[in-house]
Amino acid sequence: MIRGVIIILLAAMLPALASVALRWERLHGAEAPVVGITYREASRGAVLWLDARPAEDFRRGHVAGAISIADEGWDRTLAVVARRWTPGTRIVVYCAAGCDLAREAAVRLRGDTGLPDIYVLEGGWAAAAGEGAR
Repeated sequence: MIRGVIIILLAAMLPALASVALRWERLHGAEAPVVGITYREASRGAVLWLDARPAEDFRRGHVAGAISIADEGWDRTLAVVARRWTPGTRIVVYCAAGCDLAREAAVRLRGDTGLPDIYVLEGGWAAAAGEGAR
């Protein structure tokens, strides 16, 4: 009887363990392709800017045309990206210099959408502001 219960428990746990392993692989596998890009490089061609800083920082200044994603739910962020993105458009996520929010958002966005051209702005908002962003 106990042996049968153990076998049933193990059988029930296998799909859950496989799901965790796949999610781990997907998240860590997605991190490597997300690369940094300079403001100057990013500004060549079509760009969809995503600002991961707090809303108050966004109100004080942001890259022209940027979308604030800090206080939005992830589903709303995905919906906005889906509406605004077109093939050939780079998605560049930024936050304050030294902040990990942009990288986290870029990794998650790449994993959830499968889009290849997702970047993190090197130097964050400070670099963009230094290049003339408003």
